[in-house]
Amino acid sequence: MQQLRFREEMLRERLAQTERALNESRSRERQTDAKLQEVEVLAGRNEASASGADAKLAHIIDLYHRLQAIDRERSQLQASTKPDARALKDLENEREAIFQWVRVSIGDPGSVAVAKAGPSREALMAVEVARVEVAAAEKGLERARDVNGQGMVARNEVLRAQTDLAHARANLARAEARVKGDRDAEIKAAQAQVDAAQADMAEAEANMVRLWNLQRAGAVARAEVDAADLKLRKARTTLEAARADVKRLQETH
Repeated sequence: MQQLRFREEMLRERLAQTERALNESRSRERQTDAKLQEVEVLAGRNEASASGADAKLAHIIDLYHRLQAIDRERSQLQASTKPDARALKDLENEREAIFQWVRVSIGDPGSVAVAKAGPSREALMAVEVARVEVAAAEKGLERARDVNGQGMVARNEVLRAQTDLAHARANLARAEARVKGDRDAEIKAAQAQVDAAQADMAEAEANMVRLWNLQRAGAVARAEVDAADLKLRKARTTLEAARADVKRLQETH
């Protein structure tokens, strides 16, 4: 029972990460929505329709929220003086149905033959979710490059899309490393984290230069420049730590 709960918590954590990534992506899309409409043919999307990958992720997030609600309802029922056994059973069945839908919707990783000591279904599922995220990030970068080529958005939008893709690939590499469980996969995941850290630093540097120029022109406050400088220094520290991790893994390989 403890192992099952641990697996469920791992899945919930992964879904929470997906929710944060999707919310960040939606926020950026709202900021440039008016410009994207002007090049709708190039972008290949409109307000009424989202990409298949985005729709699937959005539905998974909705189910994640329902799982949270189920937990709250179960806690309330169990805290009552006379818990409703029927209601508790219904909630448990609904929770299992949600997990089953997620498994099937991303390719039924549970159908893969796995040795007793092999990766869990949730670990395999995390790989499939990460692949969907990478595909969505690749499309996002392609859209940003198309729109940037038309002069509709600034280059920093392309940098953000590149950063999103680098982080999605790092998440996929980590998920695959958990499934494979070997040192080569760990090194690959660590190198992907370096790539993500480099993308963060490139975006931070570009933002720092942009704000510095705006501050010289009196368009932004000094506090914004200081905040950007702090973010850049943190990005540099993170990159150095990621590189050190790769070196450590290679030396002990």
